[in-house]
Amino acid sequence: MPSNKLDYEKIVKAKWKENAKQVSQLLKDGDENTLAQVKTYSDRFDEPVEKVKGKILDDSLFANCFAKDPVRQTSHEKIAYEYLNKHIKILNNFCKLPQSGKNAVYLTDNGMFLKYFITNKRIGKALDFHWKTKDKMFYASHKYTKDSGGAQDNQFNEQAALLRKFKENSVHNEYLFIICDGKYYTENKIKHLKELTSDRSFVVRIEEVVSVVEKIISKGKK
Repeated sequence: MPSNKLDYEKIVKAKWKENAKQVSQLLKDGDENTLAQVKTYSDRFDEPVEKVKGKILDDSLFANCFAKDPVRQTSHEKIAYEYLNKHIKILNNFCKLPQSGKNAVYLTDNGMFLKYFITNKRIGKALDFHWKTKDKMFYASHKYTKDSGGAQDNQFNEQAALLRKFKENSVHNEYLFIICDGKYYTENKIKHLKELTSDRSFVVRIEEVVSVVEKIISKGKK
C-alpha cells in the first residue's frame, strides 16, 4: 500500500472544527441556516431564542452543536475526486461524472458504458469518475464505507454487480476501476470482489489507482 494514504475521516474532522469556528460569526451575520437551527433548538427544548443565541456566543462548546455538517459540504466522493485530480499527468482529462441527467454514465448488462440519453433509463448506480490516458478509456466507481449494515451491504453488492457486467465488455481499450475505501472493506471483502475481475477491471484502494494505471500504460508500450 502506498505511504500517502488518504485519511477521509481526518479531512472531515478538520472541516468540522473549521465550521465550528464560524458559528458565532454566522449567527452575528444573520445566517439563515444558523438561525433556523437556533429556532429548532428553541422549539425542541422550550428555550427562548435569545437565550440560545447568548449561549452560543458565550460557550464555544455549545456553539459546536450548531456547526454545519461537513459531509453535506464535502462528500467522501468529493474528497476522492480532489485526491485523484492531483494526478492529472497520469489520469488525463480526469473528471467527476454526473450522478443523474443525460450525461450520467451507466454500465449495461453487456458491459457497455452508455450515457443516460442513449439508454433512456437508469441502470444501477451511475459511474463516478472518468479519464483517458493515451488511447485507453477508464471509468471508476468509488465507495467509501465506514460501518457495516444493510445499506452498506447494498453498496458492496453494487460494486460486485459492476464487475460482473464488465466481464461482458469486449472493447479492448476500456477499463473499469472499483475503488473501495473505508473499514467496511476488509481483506475478505476485497478478495471476494477481486475474484470477479477480468484482465481490464481492478479492485483497488484509492492510493493504488495511479500506480495501476501506470502499469497498464507501461504494459501497452511493450
